[in-house]
Amino acid sequence: MEDLGYEEIDGYEKQGRRKLKENEKIKNYHTSREDGVEPNGTRFLSLTEIVVKEGNELVTYNLNDPRMSSNDLLKLANEKFFSKSLKDQEDIIAYTLARQTEEAVKFALDHGIIERVSQQKVGTGEVISKTDNRILNLSSKHLNKLQIIAVKNAILESIPKWNDFEKGPQRKLYEDLCESMAIAAILGDIQNRSIISS
Repeated sequence: MEDLGYEEIDGYEKQGRRKLKENEKIKNYHTSREDGVEPNGTRFLSLTEIVVKEGNELVTYNLNDPRMSSNDLLKLANEKFFSKSLKDQEDIIAYTLARQTEEAVKFALDHGIIERVSQQKVGTGEVISKTDNRILNLSSKHLNKLQIIAVKNAILESIPKWNDFEKGPQRKLYEDLCESMAIAAILGDIQNRSIISS
């Protein structure tokens, strides 16, 4: 933003960069779009939204809203994220990643990459219906099976006394549920890598 001559913005520390001349600007990155949306170079590329707990509610803030100025978006990001304590920032990131994992699971379901199946819940005998929206009833159709097994086994090994479980229905329930969690973890990881690389 400093390259484009923006004035002082609360929470933004200037880096001593010079203002670009018109002939140095890259179209759409340093210049406004034809519809008036401010340059992409002044907008967030990775941190495009955050999920903040306010009271008992999770509220999503779009940090890339084309209806808002770049200045206002930076002010919103400062108010809702950058000015918060490290602990609050960690919570916001956790809520945001959880929401994005939910979106990745929904995308994979909508495109037939995974499906929901009915499963029993460990210990209670409760059946988790295939219409349940949790991550405990997922089955892969097109994800890498070896990767799923590796992640599932890592989750199982974290369960105290897992290796002492006898083969049988209870052990199979744990395996099925951990496989479902592994699928969600893999999809979340893919989503996170995509965000980081953008």
